[in-house]
Amino acid sequence: MKSKVAVIGAGISGLSAARELLRADYEVTVFEASNRCGGLLGSEQDQGFTIERAASSFVPAEHGALSLAEELGVPLEEASPAAKKRWVYVDGQLHVVPTRPRQFLTSPLLSWRGKFRALAEPLQPTQLGADESIFEFCRRRLGDEATRNLVAPFV
Repeated sequence: MKSKVAVIGAGISGLSAARELLRADYEVTVFEASNRCGGLLGSEQDQGFTIERAASSFVPAEHGALSLAEELGVPLEEASPAAKKRWVYVDGQLHVVPTRPRQFLTSPLLSWRGKFRALAEPLQPTQLGADESIFEFCRRRLGDEATRNLVAPFV
């Protein structure tokens, strides 16, 4: 008799876990509260623009998202060269993500206070052995504003 396992959440992590459990010959049931699988991942069209929710790219590790996409028959596209210019939607407006120091200083993505806080990152104390999320780590090192507007859209 197979062992039964419940996976809570049909986001990419839950679906990946369920896939591996099935391969290990468990009986798996996935529970999802929303009306669709995929969690935060998704794309939508709005006024001729494609809006990506959550991750829009990944590093193709050997047993990661690339193999999962291939196994499921999900087509992948190479990023357009135009994708080198990244945008985030903050406070009701699209903003280009700064990639150079001058762009960072003149960007409306952060207030002057937020910019100074982010630039003070090298002065922040280390916190060895802390169990924290990427969001918590960035908030501690860069501040709330930079984490919310520059890190969260990409993590």
